[in-house]
Amino acid sequence: MNKKLGDSSVQRLIESFVLDKITQLGVGEIKPNTEFSTDRITKDNKNFEVDFHVENSILGEIYACKFHLQSAQKKKVHGDFLKMITIEKIWEKGIVSKLFIMALSSNEPMLSEFPSSLIGQFIPAKSSLFHINTLGEKSWIWETIESFKIDIYYIVLPKDLSLDLEEQRRNQKLALTK
Repeated sequence: MNKKLGDSSVQRLIESFVLDKITQLGVGEIKPNTEFSTDRITKDNKNFEVDFHVENSILGEIYACKFHLQSAQKKKVHGDFLKMITIEKIWEKGIVSKLFIMALSSNEPMLSEFPSSLIGQFIPAKSSLFHINTLGEKSWIWETIESFKIDIYYIVLPKDLSLDLEEQRRNQKLALTK
């Protein structure tokens, strides 16, 4: 796969995989076979893009990542959190379920002890025996996650998507060094 720096085709493949898994398995407050939308949210002439949502009740973002998150990647994650908090406020429906799913490469060294039976399953970050500190547990962002009730889940990608993700990240890194 020879992709350009800004090409998001791998991200879209991963999002499609995760959305299919949400439909099959459910995650957080989403039950299996729940219908959700991937359409833009428009409120008061303002447009918001999220990866999936159930109107006025559930918001979700999917982030495909390879460790360790760099500063710009953390800022993207922080922006997604802020966007979900903003939509929750403009929906004016009280607490909205906010899901953030981190799709992880199965080839990560820190996942070497990870049971293969959990690949493709949603794993709550808070209760995971395989907790991976990707966002800095002692940072202000964890206070934000807790205060605004953002539920973080991991999903470990199958080999093929993991290889695609790793190749994309390698190409991005090479392009940035040129």
